[in-house]
Amino acid sequence: MIELAKALNEALKETSEAKEYFALKKAISENEKLQDLLSTIQKYQLLMQEALKSNQIDEYKSIKKTLEELKNEFINHPLISNYISSKQELYEVLNQVVEILSVD
Repeated sequence: MIELAKALNEALKETSEAKEYFALKKAISENEKLQDLLSTIQKYQLLMQEALKSNQIDEYKSIKKTLEELKNEFINHPLISNYISSKQELYEVLNQVVEILSVD
């Protein structure tokens, strides 16, 4: 049974959906601009929390607006939008496998 599971794992890794997903994941991790943007988003999230704790509502609103702009920039980056689509396609393949394996 373990050998069959390993074979299935290898077969899934060879699908076009899996190859695209892992290629995009790697490209994102190696993209300096995206990594910097992600780091900036995390910093602004902390700043927003600190402003809220300090009851600095105007500062909180300003940081929140900037954070939303940064998140939109991140989500709308071609690598990220392609990654999200690719991830959904891979999940659909995996769900099909689960459905096939679940049949009595």
